[in-house]
Amino acid sequence: MVGERIGVSGWIRGVKALGIEDEWTRNDQQYVSVGPEINFYITSNAGITAGVTKYTGAHNVLDAPAWDIGLFMKL
Repeated sequence: MVGERIGVSGWIRGVKALGIEDEWTRNDQQYVSVGPEINFYITSNAGITAGVTKYTGAHNVLDAPAWDIGLFMKL
């Protein structure tokens, strides 16, 4: 039954700077992040999710793994 309760996913996210800069603002953060995620179903419609993000190609962003945990519900 454990195999039916666990799901695995992966994703890629990215942000590209628009190039709008002046002496008061700096809008030049850029990155691509990748990471795996594990979902554990507590019931057939809800559960807990946990994942980690690793930034690659980062510019003006702290380059450290980001951990996340959350709750999810199927609608």
